[in-house]
Amino acid sequence: AGFWVLFLSRQLRALAQYTWQIQPAGLAAALLFAAVYYISLALCWSWLLRRMGDKLPYRQAVGAWQVSMLARYVPGNVWHILSRMALAERVGARPALVLASATLEQMLNVIGALALAGLTFPFWGLPVTAQFWLIALVPIGLIALHPRLFGAGLDWAARRLKRPHLAWHYRFRDILLAVAGYGLAMLWMGIALYATLSSLVTVSLAQLPLYVGLGALAWAVGYLSFLTPSGLGVREGLIVLVLGQVMPLP
Repeated sequence: AGFWVLFLSRQLRALAQYTWQIQPAGLAAALLFAAVYYISLALCWSWLLRRMGDKLPYRQAVGAWQVSMLARYVPGNVWHILSRMALAERVGARPALVLASATLEQMLNVIGALALAGLTFPFWGLPVTAQFWLIALVPIGLIALHPRLFGAGLDWAARRLKRPHLAWHYRFRDILLAVAGYGLAMLWMGIALYATLSSLVTVSLAQLPLYVGLGALAWAVGYLSFLTPSGLGVREGLIVLVLGQVMPLP
């Protein structure tokens, strides 16, 4: 918070000189898509929990997920998982499966975000060589999700951490559906970012893939920055760095 205040204090003159024209319709659309994003994430985890063997009803699972997310920005990146375990246990879920599914959720969410970002790279205006190597990561990542590779990794982690529920013997189709679900959730977040910016400045619909891919990439990078509370500040910094090239910096 201190760094954020310092940054804004140094930019106050530029912010004051900028002509602000806030469009309520754009902000309303952003809130709508942000809500769809969070509901989609909750549904993805609920589906994952059921596929791993716990038949907790979707309504109760989604409720536990939504409430637990209030703890996500507490430094440590684990409190939302621990609170979800406590809330889900109250309504009959097995804590061990909740922990295993929540752990797997973190991996699949990052993979889904990176896959979505990779699919949008051709629209970023990057050099052709860079596009080729970045897009090539998508099929490589999908191959790595095969049960003989990713499943073997889960088995090893389950034995090493003494968490047998983490050894989820899935079908390849199941894991692809989960990644697709998390990628779809990230799509809604990217559209929410686009709608937010459209309420502040004129943006081109042709640039929508850039906002979608950047939103997903920024989320993944922020999540992987373990020293910050859920990537707070890292995501925004990356978004400002990239979008400052295509729109007014204020």
